[in-house]
Amino acid sequence: MLIAEDLLLLLLDEESRKLTKTRYMEECLGGALLVELALGGYVEAIPWRFHEMKRVRITGAPAPKDPGLVIALARVAEKDGRWSTWRISVRLGEEMKQPLLAHLVQVGVLRRHDDKVWGLIPRRRWELRDGRHRHNLIRQIGDVLTRRVDPEPRTAGLVALLDGLKWDFEMIDRRGTSEDQLVSRIHEVRDGAGWPANEVAGMIASLIRAEENS
Repeated sequence: MLIAEDLLLLLLDEESRKLTKTRYMEECLGGALLVELALGGYVEAIPWRFHEMKRVRITGAPAPKDPGLVIALARVAEKDGRWSTWRISVRLGEEMKQPLLAHLVQVGVLRRHDDKVWGLIPRRRWELRDGRHRHNLIRQIGDVLTRRVDPEPRTAGLVALLDGLKWDFEMIDRRGTSEDQLVSRIHEVRDGAGWPANEVAGMIASLIRAEENS
C-alpha cells in the first residue's frame, strides 16, 4: 500500500466517515507520492542556487509497477529538474485523492457510501471495511513515538507529513508519554525523515500558521 493511501486512512474519521485535514490534503498526498518515489530511487534532489528548497529530477531507474507511482513519475518527468519540491508535490497531488480512495475500495479496505442530504445535496462518505492495516499503522507510529523504536523511512515520512498537517496523534497509545515528550519525539522523527518529507511538511505547516495568524 502506498504512503499516500496510508495517509488517507489515518485522516479518515471513523465516526463521521469523512476525511479530516482537507485544507492541504492534495499537497500532502503529492508529498507522500514524492516520498515514495524518492525511497524507491526513482527521483532525487538537486541543489537550487540561492534557494533552500531543492529541485526534483528523475534518476532513470526502471519505471515503478504501481499505477499511481507511474502517473506521479510521469508528472515529475514533465518538469524534470526545473521545479522545486513544493511545486512538484502540488502537481503530484492534483486529482489523485479519488483514484487513491477508489483503490482502497477495490482492495477491500474502504467502502464508499453515496447519498443525499435532505434528498437534495449529494454526499460521499467512506467506511472502514477492513481496519487491520490502519490499526497496524497506528501501532507502528505509537511504537516510534512512545517506545522510541527506530522508524522505517516510510513511517518517518508519514509522521512528518501528518505533523505538517497538524494531525494531533490522539489515536496512538501514549503509554504515559507526556505531551512535551511526544512533541519532542515527533520533531525528532520529522527532522530525521529527510528530503522530501521535511520540505513538504515544513511548507504546509508554514501555510497553516500564516492562515491562523492572519
